[in-house]
This record gives sequence, structure tokens and C-alpha cells, in this order.
Amino acid sequence: MTEGRILIVEDEPSLREVIALYLRRANYEVQAVGDGRAALDALQSGPPVSLVVLDLMIPKVDGYQLTEWLRSRGDTPIIMVTARRAESDRIAGLEMGADDYVVKPFSPQELTSRVRAVLRRARPAPALDPDIVSPALEYPGIRIEPASRVVR
Repeated sequence: MTEGRILIVEDEPSLREVIALYLRRANYEVQAVGDGRAALDALQSGPPVSLVVLDLMIPKVDGYQLTEWLRSRGDTPIIMVTARRAESDRIAGLEMGADDYVVKPFSPQELTSRVRAVLRRARPAPALDPDIVSPALEYPGIRIEPASRVVR
């Protein structure tokens, strides 16, 4: 069983393959494309993705447009990977909806760790047993259940 499905959108073939290799080694199912149009096609016709690793400066549909499109349709986590390193670029990327922003060059191992971290935060919290979170209080003749607000 895989850890999730990742879409890589990177126009530089060698970098795209290195990212894919590291993510596959980390047990992710990976689809890698080289431009924004192919990314849109993959997102619309393929199975849902757990996360998108997205270069900003890609042909056909740029990373900003793709981020806007993704955000208009849900909250799929996005890690922007780009050569744009100015603080204003990082702020713009995060403000428009990226969950993380990685500046090139970067370590593929670090990117893999960032993918894990973003997906860990994106997972819904498991349902908690109310008695574990707020155990019932018992006294002679009375039981108080804080989670359900019941007194017996």
C-alpha cells in the first residue's frame, strides 16, 4: 500500500525524474508531468492526488494559475518548488495557497520530508473516544460525562 498519490509538475526532465525517484522510494505513487496543461489533464481525468509538487515557471499554464485552479476546487496540499527565491515570491506563493515553498536548488531528501510533513498535517484527525479525552467522573450516586455533557 502506498503512502499517497503525488503529482509532480516540473518542466526540467532531470529534476522531475529525481523528485519522482525519491518519492517512489518513500512509497508514494507518483505521476510526473512537464507542463501545466498536462497537470490539469492529470488532475481532471486521473485518480485524486494526495499532494502536488509544483514548479511555478512551467509552460502552457503557469504554477500560479494551477494553484488558483486547485484552490478553487478544494484543499489538495501544494508544495511549490521554484527558482524564485525573493521573499516577496515566497510570501505570494504561500498567500495564494501553497502549503510549503521550496527554493531550487534543494535536497530531494528534504523535499521528501516536507511531503511527509504536509501530508501528516493534511490527514483528518482520527476520531477520539470521548471517555479517553474527557473521562467520566464518578462519585457516590452521580456520574458526570464531560464529553457528552450528561449527568446521571
